[in-house]
Amino acid sequence: MLDFVLAKEEDARSYWRLFARVWRKFNFKLVVADMVRSVDSALELSGIDAKRQLCLNHVKRRLDRDEREEVDLLLSGLLKLPDRIKELVERGLLSFTSLPKELQRLLSTTWWSPSTGGEEEVQVPHAPQTPDRLGHRR
Repeated sequence: MLDFVLAKEEDARSYWRLFARVWRKFNFKLVVADMVRSVDSALELSGIDAKRQLCLNHVKRRLDRDEREEVDLLLSGLLKLPDRIKELVERGLLSFTSLPKELQRLLSTTWWSPSTGGEEEVQVPHAPQTPDRLGHRR
C-alpha cells in the first residue's frame, strides 16, 4: 500500500485527494483499479500523466474458467508483441472486440494471419447502395 485517504464515499474528490498525496511521493505512470468510474474522473481532473488499467483479477472474477484461460492466453501473446504493435493496441486497435460478433467481422476487410504470415482477404457483405434525396449513392 502506498497511501490511503479516509472518505465517506468513493467519489472523484476522494480519489483525487489520494492521487495528489501519492503523486507527491512517487511519480507513478499507471493506476490499476476496478471498474469505479470515479477513478477515471479523478485521474482526468488531476492532470497526472498516468494510464488507467482495469484490475485483471476483478475482470477475471466475472468470467468462467474457459474465458479466464482465453484472457490469459491473449495477455501472454500481447506481452510478446513488438512495441509498435503494443502502441496500436493501447490506442484502441482491439476496441472493435466489444461489439457484437456479426459487426466485428463486418469492420475488418483484411486480417493478418500468423498461419500464412500475411494478410487474408475476408469477404465483407456490402449493403446495397441506394440513392439519397439528392441522387447520390451511399
